[in-house]
Amino acid sequence: MAPLLNGMAAGILLSAAVVSGQGNPRLGASPSYQGFNNACPERCIVTGPNPSNWSTYHDMKQLERCDLPLFYGFNMYDDVDDTNSYHRILACSAYGNDWRENSQAHLRISRPVKEHKVNYEIGWSSHSEGTESEYRSLIRQMRDYIARGHLDPSKTAMLYSRFGATSAGIYIGNSLQSKDISDVALESLIDDSHDFDGRRDSLAMQLCGPHYDSQHVFGFLALRNGTFRSIQSAFESWSNAECLDFEQSTNFTTSAHFTSPMLSSIKSRNTTTSSMKASGSPLPAKSSTQQEGNLLSSRAECKTEKVQDGDSCAALASRCGIPAADFIKYNPAKGFCSKLNPGQHVCCSSGSALAARSYTQQERNLLSSRAECKTEKVQDGDSCAAIASRCGISGADFTKYNSAKGFCSKLKPGQHVCCSSGTLPDFSPKPNKDGSCATTTVGDGESCSTIAAANSLTEKDIDGFNQKTWGWTGCKNIFKDSVICVSKGSPPMPAEVSDAQCGPQVPGTKPPKDMNKLADLNPCPLNACCNTFGHCGTTAEFCTDTNTGAPGTAKAGTNGCISHCGMKIVKGNAPSEFRSIGYYEGYQFKRDCLYQDASQVDHSKYTHLHFGFADISSDYKISINDKSTNYQFLNFKHISGPKRIISFGGWDFSTQADTYQILRQGTNAANRKKLATNIANFVNENNLDGVDIDWEYPSAPDIPGTPPGDKSEGDNYLAFLVILKNLLKDKSVSIAAPGSYWYLKGFPIAKISKIVDYIVFMTYDLHGQWDAGNPNAQPGCDDGSCLRSHVNMTETRQSLSLITKAGVDSGKVVVGVSSYGRSFKMADADCDGPLCKFTGGRLNSNADKAECTDTAGYISNAEINQLLKHNSSRVNKHYIDTHSNSNIMVYDDE
Repeated sequence: MAPLLNGMAAGILLSAAVVSGQGNPRLGASPSYQGFNNACPERCIVTGPNPSNWSTYHDMKQLERCDLPLFYGFNMYDDVDDTNSYHRILACSAYGNDWRENSQAHLRISRPVKEHKVNYEIGWSSHSEGTESEYRSLIRQMRDYIARGHLDPSKTAMLYSRFGATSAGIYIGNSLQSKDISDVALESLIDDSHDFDGRRDSLAMQLCGPHYDSQHVFGFLALRNGTFRSIQSAFESWSNAECLDFEQSTNFTTSAHFTSPMLSSIKSRNTTTSSMKASGSPLPAKSSTQQEGNLLSSRAECKTEKVQDGDSCAALASRCGIPAADFIKYNPAKGFCSKLNPGQHVCCSSGSALAARSYTQQERNLLSSRAECKTEKVQDGDSCAAIASRCGISGADFTKYNSAKGFCSKLKPGQHVCCSSGTLPDFSPKPNKDGSCATTTVGDGESCSTIAAANSLTEKDIDGFNQKTWGWTGCKNIFKDSVICVSKGSPPMPAEVSDAQCGPQVPGTKPPKDMNKLADLNPCPLNACCNTFGHCGTTAEFCTDTNTGAPGTAKAGTNGCISHCGMKIVKGNAPSEFRSIGYYEGYQFKRDCLYQDASQVDHSKYTHLHFGFADISSDYKISINDKSTNYQFLNFKHISGPKRIISFGGWDFSTQADTYQILRQGTNAANRKKLATNIANFVNENNLDGVDIDWEYPSAPDIPGTPPGDKSEGDNYLAFLVILKNLLKDKSVSIAAPGSYWYLKGFPIAKISKIVDYIVFMTYDLHGQWDAGNPNAQPGCDDGSCLRSHVNMTETRQSLSLITKAGVDSGKVVVGVSSYGRSFKMADADCDGPLCKFTGGRLNSNADKAECTDTAGYISNAEINQLLKHNSSRVNKHYIDTHSNSNIMVYDDE
């Protein structure tokens, strides 16, 4: 069956019946359109190997349609398989030898190495018939990435990848040499996959064992279900030096090079006894003097009170609520009451505080040397025994110095521990002098817990410091590369995002004076909405503010909005005159039937008639070359009543190989005066009432068969129109403009609207056969092959919001409605809703060709009416769809 989706001449502001010429297949121009066939992120060879420069996504679903191998960067604790959470996923697409062609980076052999005999284990789960080509493809791509030295040798590496339904991850401790992993481990894994008889559900490899620490662990895991949760869980195990158990496995022994010794080897070189002193202790190995004992026994802190201007000891004792005699006992320094200073802290109880006593220098030195312990930092996979070994003390002393209950079971990487007696120093960062908070950048394997431990903080502290930090969604899910606070203070500038188009994360953006105005930075062109990922658009996914508390946040499953939010149409002034515009198809006599002479047009229905199209040569001469078209133009010139407007451009002229460059070059500084003068002369010589320019589209980045447009083309167009209007002051000058943000952003449309008399707004051809295979063409339709009306009312309203928010007075907007329909071959004869599918590809429609228009996917109103009136037996269903306000007909039963 073939459904036909035809426009209703509803006319939201003003109406224009438009007939489109047929030639090159069009591209989507709906408000939600986001580029031609942009299913994959930027190629890795373009972005480079640093994940911070890869494209940003909020969930894995956005990349499901990509058929290339993908490389990912995300936090180990960010459960990217959870569809109910908000994520930050960095991705690039790899093809062929992308990683080999990327410039070689630092290799890990730059550090001293020592060779060791090691045992690699290859493991797998159940297998079936088939091959493991996807495993091998991913392993080769990841091997090339590692072999070219793209890993930072100072950090543990976590790399994720996916190809088709296969996902994979590699973990490499930072004490391993990358050449061993790429040339030995992964090559062996490829060989094993080639030799294996069948296809395994999962494939893994690890270098791990009882005496390994996380810096010397290597792991690889690939799954055939395309998910990452199990891979992230494996990474967590390896980061804690915990090995995986496999259903089936095999082993092989080879050599590996370590760039630092394992913790177990350090421990074996140290001999400690319970009587050993902490290494580097400044105290002599003798018993404390009576004075030392008295001092140390009073080291518990006293309750304090702060001295105010004019205070006396009596007043302070009164505020402390204690007798004056006790106050003097707690503050016994000689002449204490005569040396009070405002802001000084004094004791209101027994105990000590260095600031509250006038100790002798010897007493101060003694207390200072015993107040803080010597420390060691916990590493990935550490144990109390390993740390005690590095401290050079016995296990008994270590537990004495770190006596909290369950201490050894709660170690966190980066945490500081005591290697001697005394209190643990305060490692918590302090605010900067300008009042801003101290910051850290979240790494691949970091969580609130590890960041808190490394900075002498708690998770509650981290969460409290970041309530106003950009993009902060809480400790449950912190994102890779986020810049967060680790102290009190004003929030930091957020991290740059390589593909951000708007907002504070656009690369190179400097902090504003008022950090509360981060969202106002780098506004979108046309005053379009900016979502939390820094992407511009005009539909609900860009314009709906779903903030969850901190700036730059959004609810799960949404992209949020940070600036110019909302989709209301901005109502302007009434038009200077009523306009009802028709386009006359001058080239119609090229088809076999369905002709209309220009003299037969019902002039009473229109205030303006546009004749399509006149020709522009490569040297900017104006003519109408086709004989039949020129004949109709001669008749058109003699029409009385409507204003007679000559049109230039159109889709074919703007996109075909032999003509696309004419408007691009004709509007630049060297040629625009000549082109404008020739057009004006043609209008005057033929006694016409005006001119309409239909350039589709200046600065367009993705028209197939043409090079991307230059960013200067929009401004060139404006300058050209200024000249043209000055030459035709008393005549009409108009343009056609697209209803999609993607293409309209190339127009300085607000400035153009002040020059031209009106804008024909192309709120038609929003959808068609050309959408097929494009996941960015139809909201809610992943492959772009859903039955959508090309004159959808909802999308028309969205387009009107776009152009009026951009600064165009609504009184200058003429809303286009079609006098033809778009037809499709249905995938299911009983399914004609907006989620039902059509068949065929972007370049080939399977819909029936109508008798006269003879174009699959396109049918005129006259041909539609012929079916309804004279071939009604072919019509299965005919109705008005209330959601799109479109006239839909389902016909034939093939």
